Amino acid sequence: EPIWEAVVSRTPVTFLYERADGAQAQRVVEPWRLVSWHGRWYLVGYDRERADQRLFRLSRVVGDVEAAGSPHEFDVPDDADVREIAASLFPAPPTADAVVRVRKGRGLGLRRRSTGQEPVEDGWDQIQLPYGSVGELATEIASYGADAVAVSPPELRAEVRARLARVLEVAHL
Repeated sequence: EPIWEAVVSRTPVTFLYERADGAQAQRVVEPWRLVSWHGRWYLVGYDRERADQRLFRLSRVVGDVEAAGSPHEFDVPDDADVREIAASLFPAPPTADAVVRVRKGRGLGLRRRSTGQEPVEDGWDQIQLPYGSVGELATEIASYGADAVAVSPPELRAEVRARLARVLEVAHL
């Protein structure tokens, strides 16, 4: 109820939030909207400490929710499509399969979702990976750096390369 009241009155709130790994942190949030997704409730808002929009699962809010400012202290940005923000934070359902090479002992997040794997050369496995969004999968593969290589489809390879090229550009600034 306090979060709903804060959304309606556009009042910033603070609460203790427990991540999936059990770590807890105090959050100060401009609450934009409550969203129900697959039987769970989420708060979409602007996290002031992280200076970015975030999604918070309400069941992970620990203890009391308190006001952290005055009513009507903020406005939801005109360009903030809250439904799109919430949907983008959840993976798209798989619609195709990718082939990814992963260094042995690495890429555990990718391996967990794979539907098959086989050794292909010394120190590497090739896995089949269902995906729903080329962009989401490219971001994940790129996050493994030199430990994961997109093999197919070609558009996935191109997206991973583009992300890694941007990292190199930033590193050279």
